[in-house]
Amino acid sequence: MKLGLLLASPPELPEPAEVYRAASDAMRRKDDVYLYLVDEGVRNLDRPEIEELRKGGIKLFACAYGAKRRKIAWDSDKATFSGLTVLVDMIAGCDEFLAFTPLGVSPRGTAQKKSSSLPRTLITITEDPGESHRPAEAVRIGAGIGGWKKTEVDFLLHGPASKILSPYADEWVDGENYEHYIPLVREWKRPVLLAPDAEDFTELAESETTHQRCTEAQVKQLTDAASFFIPF
Repeated sequence: MKLGLLLASPPELPEPAEVYRAASDAMRRKDDVYLYLVDEGVRNLDRPEIEELRKGGIKLFACAYGAKRRKIAWDSDKATFSGLTVLVDMIAGCDEFLAFTPLGVSPRGTAQKKSSSLPRTLITITEDPGESHRPAEAVRIGAGIGGWKKTEVDFLLHGPASKILSPYADEWVDGENYEHYIPLVREWKRPVLLAPDAEDFTELAESETTHQRCTEAQVKQLTDAASFFIPF
């Protein structure tokens, strides 16, 4: 079996240790394990646990963009530095996929291999884009993996995350990501989804991005239809 793991949490949070346990258990079962470090997850490259996994045969990848942003040298002895195409291939090619981020751990996702439709990846965004870089990173990841047409990506916005739909989103943290990637999301011709708790604000009516507010029942349908989950 092939297990894909995504880690977006920094070393000081509990998720890296959870990734280590999940990867170690899978490797003991003789599974092929793929680990992609993204966002703050790239800061784990020098952790002893990651080195142990690497020596044990894990296929380790690090986001080149995330490493560059954090001034981490691209050392090929530590990992393969790559773009989001590798993450797309992990999602499309692994039997199971788990994402570990500061916002939580995803359910264990399994693609419906016999389905004629593409697997769906649900990215939930929760934080305030005016205070956190993570909503912008989530948009970058979602637009990046959705563009390869190997998985359909849905964005579900909670609380203040609705502000990414503002026509002035370039003023938020890492606003260049919204400028570059939101237009790509619009090309999908699918609405960005607002959870029942998503905040309303004056500029939302001015948004150029099609959006739709969901009921709790619709959120459940969305969750049930998803193969993979990335909580951001």
